[in-house]
Amino acid sequence: MGLDFLRRANWLDARARGYLWAVALVNLATLGVLLVTARNGVDRNNFLVGTDFLSFWTTGRMLQAQTDVYDVAAHVAAQRTFFAQQGAHTAFFYPPSFLPFCWPLGLMGYFPALALWLAATGGAYALAVQAWLKRTGLASPVPLAVLVAAFPPVLVTITHGQTSFLLAALLGLAALSARDRPWLAGGLIGLATIKPQFGLLIPVALLLSGEHAGLRVRYLVAMAGGRR
Repeated sequence: MGLDFLRRANWLDARARGYLWAVALVNLATLGVLLVTARNGVDRNNFLVGTDFLSFWTTGRMLQAQTDVYDVAAHVAAQRTFFAQQGAHTAFFYPPSFLPFCWPLGLMGYFPALALWLAATGGAYALAVQAWLKRTGLASPVPLAVLVAAFPPVLVTITHGQTSFLLAALLGLAALSARDRPWLAGGLIGLATIKPQFGLLIPVALLLSGEHAGLRVRYLVAMAGGRR
């Protein structure tokens, strides 16, 4: 047996699949319990399902009403017309580039908007994961849905309605497009700066990885109408 036992690790394959299925089922069961025990969308700890999303939805409603989304007092008041928690306010810290994402959310009720948000951004995230697996040539040991469901941050993102799915999809697809379609990668990276820190971190990552030179050359070629 010796080192070959550890080098090949064939014994780990079945166990890894079992662990992924187990974690996915636990995450789904946890989500199910949360939803079943919630009352009118409020969980047992008095938190609204999709806590962070409340800020995005409120911003969408304010955009529909043509009011200033960066007026904190107005945002607090608009948010509390739907859900008020003593001493709590889900603030809106995003730059104007995020407003087009929020605008359509204000066209519908809170829970339909939350469902649409999670379906659209979660679907984009799943597509990015699938594209990465295809690019690397790796085969997932379990179906893609199980692989995604087993990833612990997915449960947090769903229950809080965060931007994590959207950002992971934008950055993941940008990285995949960097060499072949720099214009697309640049656009996706630009959208990802709805979290402004990425505007500072991504150029550093490109410099350290050496991608900046390839991106510059390919960008010029693409703009000139040439081919790679």
